Amino acid sequence: MPAPPIHELSEDVLEELYDDGAIDRGAGYALEDRVKIIESKPGKIRAVCRGSGRATYLVRIRWHDAGGGIYLDDECSCPLGGQCKHCVATLIVARRGAQVAHLDDRRGPAGPRDPFATVAPPAADWRKELDGLAATDEPIEVATQLALQFNVRRIPSRFPGQQPAVVSVRPMRLGKSGRWVKTDATWRDLVSTYLPPYAPLAQADPVQRGALQALAASARIGPYSTGPDPTLDRFGPNFWSHLRQAVDAGAVLLGDPAALQVRLEHQPARVHLDLAAGAHGSVSLAAELRVGGAPVTSLGDEVQLLGTPPSGLWAATPGLLRLVEFDAPIHRTVARLLGGPPLSVPAGDVDDLIDSYVPALAQHAEVGSADGTVSIEGPEFERLTLLVARTGPTAASIYWAVRYRRGERTADHPLFARPVASRDLDAEDAALDDLRLPVDLLPAIADDAGLPVDLHVTGEAAITLLTEVVPWLEAQGQVAVEVRSDLPPLRAPTEDPVISVAVRDAAPSRDGNDWFDLDVTVTVDGEDVEFVPLFAALHRGDPFLILPSGTYLRLDRPEFAKLRELLDEANGLAEPDGDAAARVNRFQAGWWDELVELGVVAEQSERWERSVAQLRDLQAPEPVTAPDGLHASLRPYQQEGFEWLAFLHANGLGGILADDMGLGKTVQTLALCLHVHERAPDARFLVVAPTSVVENWAREAQRFAPGLPVRTIHETQARRGTTLAEEIAGHRLVVTSYALFRLEFDQYAALPWE
Repeated sequence: MPAPPIHELSEDVLEELYDDGAIDRGAGYALEDRVKIIESKPGKIRAVCRGSGRATYLVRIRWHDAGGGIYLDDECSCPLGGQCKHCVATLIVARRGAQVAHLDDRRGPAGPRDPFATVAPPAADWRKELDGLAATDEPIEVATQLALQFNVRRIPSRFPGQQPAVVSVRPMRLGKSGRWVKTDATWRDLVSTYLPPYAPLAQADPVQRGALQALAASARIGPYSTGPDPTLDRFGPNFWSHLRQAVDAGAVLLGDPAALQVRLEHQPARVHLDLAAGAHGSVSLAAELRVGGAPVTSLGDEVQLLGTPPSGLWAATPGLLRLVEFDAPIHRTVARLLGGPPLSVPAGDVDDLIDSYVPALAQHAEVGSADGTVSIEGPEFERLTLLVARTGPTAASIYWAVRYRRGERTADHPLFARPVASRDLDAEDAALDDLRLPVDLLPAIADDAGLPVDLHVTGEAAITLLTEVVPWLEAQGQVAVEVRSDLPPLRAPTEDPVISVAVRDAAPSRDGNDWFDLDVTVTVDGEDVEFVPLFAALHRGDPFLILPSGTYLRLDRPEFAKLRELLDEANGLAEPDGDAAARVNRFQAGWWDELVELGVVAEQSERWERSVAQLRDLQAPEPVTAPDGLHASLRPYQQEGFEWLAFLHANGLGGILADDMGLGKTVQTLALCLHVHERAPDARFLVVAPTSVVENWAREAQRFAPGLPVRTIHETQARRGTTLAEEIAGHRLVVTSYALFRLEFDQYAALPWE
């Protein structure tokens, strides 16, 4: 049957024949012009398609009418063999060209024809009709075979006996004559960014070519690399996987000269460590490489390791080169043992070697004792352990481990570290399945699956760990718990804290008569709590305080909250002095009563007690008669001010008399001085005023209180020639300026004043 025109291979037909992935990627390849049509006939297309890398694939597609549908058969030289993106891209490109040609055929010399005109079909050609039956399938071209050629040579040296051997490698291809050639098959040719379809390497097996290209990349060979063929030590650790991929794909390993056979060993090499008893209880440790149980030294006269760390080796004898991969890269510590003399372990260190080092060595090598003189039987699982490392007063870390025993020796291994060969994972899993953890006390001690976790905790969680979780685990007996700490163990107090308060007279040089020092002492189980750390913790809102003895004091108690409130209030008025907890003034009687409710009063100064008692018994000011020595008549508001001043004086209180200028503040003050002088003739008063009004004060005193001897101070002792005491002797009212008062403050402070 005649083949339908290719432009009739619509999108619907492609969707029936190919999966969505092939169609999407093939459409992308078509847009990127990766397809070159070699032959296009009715029902048959041959093309080359450039793949995602440097590979180029041959595509062949046939189709014909199947009576009610289109039958299509495709072939591709890619690893899939067909039904791939390369075939889809070829169909799209071919159909696109055919549609253009089809439209051109519908146009006449004068332009487009009438689209409704009837076009007579061309006369049928019987040969074309039967071509699909008579023609034989054309064979697909065979892919070019690739090879790797190895050469063993020695590097020249001017020192006799010091000519190291190296092995170089280069790619080869099978020529048309059936012989291996290197023309157009160099490393640079392999990694060229463009290979024309007619190039020999473009026709090579794509898997072989891809593996050799990967080898070139691991040796860092680029399109512009120059120099001799690379030696094996230049290739990276992926050399072995790429080499096996190439061999598995059919690439051949050749020798140079041709008489040299090259063999890629199927059995990997492995390091074997042999322990043997020596003199005086010592043990020797020797290392050697083995392939299939035989020492590597039997492989050839010349043996060299490849890679750092070594991932394989080559061994050469006349006529044979062996390439041997290690089952795993050799650890650098184990590699140092190879080729060197056996290690000698003293008798005292043998147990440590067996318990600590042999399990680690077993991760990288086979460990045994060929003569049976050393037993390397591993320790047995004993139990789970928990190390609690207390790193601070309220900080701790926990580490889970498994304990193993061999005789009298035990060793702990981190639970979550890579297990060594000697560990019994089944026994460990059974212990973990049975383990109970106090997640109600410390939820973070286990993960979502209920397994224990290493953990670092601080603050209240650390206290819970040390005071509740550790005792709980010890009581269960499933875990051996070890607590490491240089600090005293934490413990809860057995009694409630006791708060004691004391009030002492402050230094008069600073505070005068109105301020007192407050001391607060907190005692827990007979241990005094330092106030500064306590108050700092209260101020920060810490939930607890750790004492030097290890007792942890909870601070979320009502009495501590009230204590902090009262101390904050006191310190808002004045900063504490020295070791005092706070400074309080004589007017804070109500504050004092609230503080006393928190604890016991250890000490009160007599002056404080008297002051507080007076404040509690205060009554409103009573009428007072103006003194007889006052040469003035007080107005009602002045009389009230005078009575208020007399009330303050009688109760030992300070105060501020404030009013507008000229309303008689001075005469009210002089009335108070006379009132006191009549009852205490030796009482002396000090007035400190601005320099400009010192003389005015003296005149006012002589005018309104002539019976009160007044002395003004205008100079310091250096100018006066007398001490302050000598200068004011016999005077009851002393008036000075701020500056002079400051300069002779010590003399003023040393004298009694009312």
